[in-house]
Amino acid sequence: MTTGGGSCSSNPGAGSSGLGFLGLLMVTGAFLLSRGRRLSRLLHPRAPVLGALVAVFLLSSCQWAEYSLESPGIKVVPDAEVIPDAEPDADADVVTCIPAEETCDGEDNDCNGVVDDYWTPTDSGGLGHFSDDPFNCGHCGNICAYIHAQAVCEDGQCVMGDCHPNWYDFDDRDENGCETSCLISSGGQEICDGTDNDCNGVADDPWVPIAEGGQDGFMTDANNCGECGRICAFPNGQGSCVGGLCTLSGCNENYVDTDGLPSNGCECIVSAPDDSTCDGVDNDCSGEMDEDYAVRQCYTGMGCTDNGDGTYACQGQCTPGQTLCTGGREQCQNQVGPVVEICDGLDNDCDGTADEGFNLQIDVNHCGVCNHSCAANAPPNMRSIGCASGTCSYVCRTGFYDLDPGVPGCEYACVPTNGGIERCDDAVDNDCDGEIDEYNALTDLNNCGSCGYSCQANAPSNMDAVSCTAGSCNYVCAPSYYDYDPVTPGCETFCQVSNGGIEACDALDNDCNGVIDETFDKATDLLNCGACNYRCADNQPQFMEAVSCVAGNCQFQCLPGHYNYDGLLSNGCEYACTVTNGGVEICDNIDNDCNGTIDVNTDGTSIFQGCYTGPVGTEDVGLCHGGTQQC
Repeated sequence: MTTGGGSCSSNPGAGSSGLGFLGLLMVTGAFLLSRGRRLSRLLHPRAPVLGALVAVFLLSSCQWAEYSLESPGIKVVPDAEVIPDAEPDADADVVTCIPAEETCDGEDNDCNGVVDDYWTPTDSGGLGHFSDDPFNCGHCGNICAYIHAQAVCEDGQCVMGDCHPNWYDFDDRDENGCETSCLISSGGQEICDGTDNDCNGVADDPWVPIAEGGQDGFMTDANNCGECGRICAFPNGQGSCVGGLCTLSGCNENYVDTDGLPSNGCECIVSAPDDSTCDGVDNDCSGEMDEDYAVRQCYTGMGCTDNGDGTYACQGQCTPGQTLCTGGREQCQNQVGPVVEICDGLDNDCDGTADEGFNLQIDVNHCGVCNHSCAANAPPNMRSIGCASGTCSYVCRTGFYDLDPGVPGCEYACVPTNGGIERCDDAVDNDCDGEIDEYNALTDLNNCGSCGYSCQANAPSNMDAVSCTAGSCNYVCAPSYYDYDPVTPGCETFCQVSNGGIEACDALDNDCNGVIDETFDKATDLLNCGACNYRCADNQPQFMEAVSCVAGNCQFQCLPGHYNYDGLLSNGCEYACTVTNGGVEICDNIDNDCNGTIDVNTDGTSIFQGCYTGPVGTEDVGLCHGGTQQC
């Protein structure tokens, strides 16, 4: 007998009341509602048992007691006396059971007397779902799962179902599920691209070896020979695939494979019946180039004329050669062509004239005759300086002098000293003229008047010696020095010519004549009035023009229509006025004579005269007096 729980008695003597019963009933109801989806299984197979249990609670004395479940009845025993069922199970003990949702865990969670009743086989009182539950297939906790595939439970055994989309089981091994991902491509038509286009488990199966599940097309397919995309195509020929290797199987019309190289196919095109043309091409595809070429006479350039019959007529040293075909190019060998004309009596440039371009009268390399070099035939210690009238001209080399004109060459070796100026007191031939210490006291600048008297060494300040005349030195001022003081020896004034030697008004002696700005009169010059470059026109007051420079001061006059009414130069001729009425002031409220006043004469007198309009002879008689005109 399995004890399933307790009950509450309503016996007053037990210290319980109706409230206890009501509370127990409410707890039981809540428990049943909380089971949700399992309620139907609890009520349906064990409804009589549950009903009996509730009846016991209602009719008992509300006193806790152990109960036993033994199909088909329930025994409830007061807790004062716990006794076994009248017919106890041989291997059952009395235990306490609190109903809960049934789970697959080897326990009777819902206290219905059947362990794991949803899964237990029907012949053991269960519903038999161990046979089809993929989460408890065959026994609790055995979850059916496969990689990239559906999992089902059949007869208590996990079975792999259909693969997920784009996944395939090519190795028939359930442990790795649908192990291969594959997307149908090329419309499911297998093409040679290294991809399993039809997803049958073999990529490029029409071509790969039979041992790899294919049809061995790589051995014969001329478009995929040996590997995908290798097309057996040969220039100007046809190709086939034999044993996975491309083979040249034939040539197109007029093409021949002469070198046996598959890479260039049928490389030779028959363009001529023989190879007589020198072009480096096997025109007849015989395997040789230019083998029929015929040698003939040839000439290139100027100097020879083609006679049209294979021969040439040449001038001077020019002669024809013979043709040679080398590397597909026709060359003319052993011909003698024109060269630069040399002086040798021959027509080297084949123009019909020998030695043209050489002037034997002036050419230092061919002076007088061909190849007579003035330099190579120079006398001792001499060098050539030219050829004139077919004769070489020479001068002494440095350090040599010709003191004997009758003998060719420069026989006197001498090194000039003292700047080549002969001294009269050192026993040395300073000027290398063959004489020692010679001098002319009348004309020698270095020995003027006496031995050793140098005109330059004794020159006055800033002067240069230019000659010695009758034993006296003659001097001129050194550059940029001038002698404005004839009394004092030397050139005392330094002056550099400026403005091209033309005197300008700039406080400088431009022409270096000792006078500054001598051509400018600053007392009267309108362009240099009072000072250089002071232009009266640039400094005239408003409405005035410069007319003269007097004592270094600019003189101005008013422009027409303007008057200097206030007498000030600072504001110029400030009064603008136009003379009217011939400059005679009249009563018109206008300054007719432009003297700065209106209706007043130029001399300042009023324009208004005395007047009397009464009868003649009555003015100043009695009360009659003359008046003054009013404007």
